[in-house]
Amino acid sequence: MFQTVSFKDATLIQEGKDKTSGVVCGMNLPMFYKTNHSTTLDGKPRQYCSIHCLTEDLKIKKLSLENIKVVDVTTLKFIDAKSAFYVVGSRQKGTMSMVSKYAFANKKDAFVFSKKYGGEVVDFQKAMEKAMEDFKPKKSWGKKASINPKQEFYLSLTDPTAKKKSYGGHMHGGGGKPSSKKVIPTKKLYLAYENRGKKSIYPTKNISFYVFDKNQNQKDIIEENSRGKKVYKFETPSNGYYNIFAIEQTKVDEKSYYKVAKLEHLQGKHGSDDIYTKDIKKELNQNVSKIDLIRIKSEDEDSFFYRLSMGDTLSFKALFNGKPLKDAPLKIKLQSGWVKRFKTDDNGLVNITLIRDYFPNWEDFDKRYKQELMLTLEYEVENEKYILTYPAFYYPNKSDYESYSYGLIILLITSLIGGFIVYRFRKNRTKAFAETRYVK
Repeated sequence: MFQTVSFKDATLIQEGKDKTSGVVCGMNLPMFYKTNHSTTLDGKPRQYCSIHCLTEDLKIKKLSLENIKVVDVTTLKFIDAKSAFYVVGSRQKGTMSMVSKYAFANKKDAFVFSKKYGGEVVDFQKAMEKAMEDFKPKKSWGKKASINPKQEFYLSLTDPTAKKKSYGGHMHGGGGKPSSKKVIPTKKLYLAYENRGKKSIYPTKNISFYVFDKNQNQKDIIEENSRGKKVYKFETPSNGYYNIFAIEQTKVDEKSYYKVAKLEHLQGKHGSDDIYTKDIKKELNQNVSKIDLIRIKSEDEDSFFYRLSMGDTLSFKALFNGKPLKDAPLKIKLQSGWVKRFKTDDNGLVNITLIRDYFPNWEDFDKRYKQELMLTLEYEVENEKYILTYPAFYYPNKSDYESYSYGLIILLITSLIGGFIVYRFRKNRTKAFAETRYVK
C-alpha cells in the first residue's frame, strides 16, 4: 500500500501503549504514515493518520492545537503543514477519505507526483477545506442501512450477493487446459459481511489489503468495479498457497477495533510444471497483521488439488504480534447455523473436527457439494479488541459417497436375487396341461 512504511522508517512522537495508534481513529500510524499529521495540545504531542482526523480535532471539536506538521512524502520527515504543498485528488488511495491528500516540502516534487498520479496542487488551507467536505451531511435518495463499526467482515472468492448454484465446484483454482497465451491468471475477491442471515458487500473505505504469494512475497491487489460492486483481484501465476489479508481499524466510544479478514487459497492448475513439496506447506511469516490464525497442514496434504473433507481434523495456531495466543476464544460456524466454541491452549493451538452437516436423499447426493464454514478468532486487551475471520469449505468424505454406492450395489444385487427366486418359484408351480384318457 502506498501510504505504508516500515516501523523503523516511521517517526512516532506519542508515548505509551498507544504510540502507534492515531489519536482520533486508532488506526495504525506506520500503515498510513505518508498521510500522517501531528500537533501539540497543552504541550502534549498528538499524531493523526490523516488530515481528515486532524480536521475533526481542529474544526469539528475546536481544539486549540499548535505546531501543526505533516509528513513529506519524499523524505518521510515531518514538515510545517502551513508551508507544505498538498496534492489533492490523486489516483493514490486516500486515508479516511475517498479523496486523497499527500503533502510535499518541495513544490517541484508535488507537481511531479501530480503529473504521475493526477490531482491538484494546493496549500494547507485548501486541503483543509477539502477535508471538511467529508463532514458535510450527504444527500440520500433512498434509505440505506448503516453498518456498525464493530461489524466483522470476511473475504470470499464468490459474490456473496449472487444466487447460489447447485454445483459445488472445486476447492482449488484453475482447471481446464492451460492457455497458450502468456496471460497471468487472477482470482476474484469480494469483501463481505452477514447481517441477520443476509450476505452483502462490505464497504471498503479505509481497508488495507495485503497479498502473499506461494513464496510468501508480498504482492499488489488489483481494485476494480464490476456492475456497481467493488471487486478485488490477485495474480496466481503458479500453483501453491496464497494468503490475503484485509485490515480495518475503527474506534467507538474510546474503544479500538482491529478487524482482519484472512483467506488462504490453494491454487491448483492442471498442465503446470509445479511440484508439490514440503516447502509449499510452510507456515506464513508476516508482519502486516497483529493477529493471525495459521492452519497447520497435515501429512495427508500432498497435492495442489487436495481438499478438506467431512471428518477431517484441522489444526490451527493463533498468534498475536508473532507470539502464540493462549486462551483465545475461537468459534466455528457452519452454513446450516451450527456453532461450536473452542479455546486455544498454552501454545496457541486448537484442533477442530469437521462434522458431517450434509444429509440429502440418496437420489440428491452430490459428492462435489461444498460445505462452507467460518472461523472467528477474538482477542481483547484493555480498550482494544481484535477480531479475525477465516472462511473455508469442505466436501463429503470419500467414504460417504462410497457407502452410497455400496448401498445401491447391494440393493441392485438383492433385487436381482429376489427377482430370480420369484421367477423360479412361479415356474416350479406352473404345470403343463396333461391329456387324460379314460378306458372303457
